[in-house]
Amino acid sequence: MSTGLEHERTFEGFSSRDHARAVTASAIGRYADSIGDPDPGARRGDLSIAPPLFPSTLVADCFAECLTPVLREPSLRGIVHVGQEFETTRGLRANEETLNRGRLVGARRARGSTILTCELETWSGSEPVARARATVLAVGVELDREFGWRRRTDPTVERGPGRRARMELPSDQALQYAMASGDDNPVHRDPTVARAVGFEDVVVHGLCVLGRAAVALAELVDAGRRGRVVSLAGRFAEPAYDGDHLDVLTWESGGRRAFEVRGSRGIVVKRGRVVVASSTNSDTREAG
Repeated sequence: MSTGLEHERTFEGFSSRDHARAVTASAIGRYADSIGDPDPGARRGDLSIAPPLFPSTLVADCFAECLTPVLREPSLRGIVHVGQEFETTRGLRANEETLNRGRLVGARRARGSTILTCELETWSGSEPVARARATVLAVGVELDREFGWRRRTDPTVERGPGRRARMELPSDQALQYAMASGDDNPVHRDPTVARAVGFEDVVVHGLCVLGRAAVALAELVDAGRRGRVVSLAGRFAEPAYDGDHLDVLTWESGGRRAFEVRGSRGIVVKRGRVVVASSTNSDTREAG
């Protein structure tokens, strides 16, 4: 399918509407449960503080809206998440009012499909609380030209002595996360759709894997305590499925903290980078 050049000019730099979303204690608790976050601070009613990647649930509508001009429909059918970058200044609190927006910033052809990049923001009042950059593959969508694309060179990741933690995904992980996040992409719910784009079965959300990895990394990097993840990035290499057992590995590389997530089929998240603020002081740790 070719969209045609005239149509393409209408979505270069296309922005979503501003979406106002209230942060509720119940939403924080559901999200924490869906990523296996044991922090009691996420379950304190009106005093609850959300896990670091919780803002990703608030920008889901913005993300879908940014892609609609390309897909010509509001459905995320055929969209596969391939990479994510995320930064946060603090945890959102129950009963905060947020404003969320997104913008389509890049498109690149990829063998009969298209790689799309969106930038997403969450604000509380005049304060930017979270920023993200999401990259997805639109399967079967062909564009006549590219825009906003620049080759980005990842820093060399040299593996050194590291730390490891095991993550066990529940048998209904995809459903749990879909209900908590509002991500209704059918590849996470419908086996027929998932197999049509090359998966074995319904696939677990990449953001769910990153959310669970953030929980593990907060302890691994902060010497067994619960630090606060302030920055997280990675590329999705292999899918994860309900019931999978995954390992999070982290090590220091060139003064930075690198990580990857591995499963029985290979590397699930590669070229990961994380920054964790220590739980004992205001220092930010890139190496544990």
